[in-house]
Amino acid sequence: MVALTSAGSTEPSVDVGGQWDWTATFTSTSPPVTCVTSGSILLAQSSGGALSGIRSNTVVECEGGPDNLAQGLMLPANVIRASVQGVRITMEIDFCEFEGTVRLDTPEGDVMSGTVQCPEGLVGIDQGVFTGPWRASR
Repeated sequence: MVALTSAGSTEPSVDVGGQWDWTATFTSTSPPVTCVTSGSILLAQSSGGALSGIRSNTVVECEGGPDNLAQGLMLPANVIRASVQGVRITMEIDFCEFEGTVRLDTPEGDVMSGTVQCPEGLVGIDQGVFTGPWRASR
């Protein structure tokens, strides 16, 4: 598979199709809240680097902030606006924007990692924007 980069050159896109186990840590500073999520993402990759998929088996646990933060098992969600170009991956899940890089055949297996940003209201209250690192492996 070949992807056209913004510079106009081509580079092969890595194959990210399949099931990935992932974790993410989201932090908000106003008020200070930290949420840790983990679960599975199943991705399907088409020619040109376009991705589709679904997130499932996701658990979220939060510390800080008010007692009414959404926690526990989350419903499945679609992976949207997703693509891989070369080793760069972008995707959106539940209004959260994920950006990162893919590394294949590492000693830990195939790994994707990067940063995530989620809008205000992510866990049911006005707590500011959540940001943090994410990591997935297969």
